[in-house]
Amino acid sequence: MEEDEWRTDINLANYAPIQHILERCVAFFPTLSSGAIDPIEPVRVGLRPFRKQNARVAHEAHTSIIHNYGHGGAGVTLSWGCAWEVADLMDTFFENTTAESNALA
Repeated sequence: MEEDEWRTDINLANYAPIQHILERCVAFFPTLSSGAIDPIEPVRVGLRPFRKQNARVAHEAHTSIIHNYGHGGAGVTLSWGCAWEVADLMDTFFENTTAESNALA
């Protein structure tokens, strides 16, 4: 996680952390030094928003919105549990919506 780092134009020439990652990889596995770096897409950048208060998985009251964000670099790790939580929130929302509709009928 890099706080307040929002640039998506980083590359091997303009961002030292990427250079250091490559150097450590080559030191660990020297064969990589003879590998070719893709000239079209040498570095991929993705923003992974993080919340200090933990990921947010919550139903927005009085709406049909369910929030599921702020996982940071743990998105893949947390994805299954958060998906189950979202599914449970959706079930509860639809049960309540159906109950309200039946009460009005």
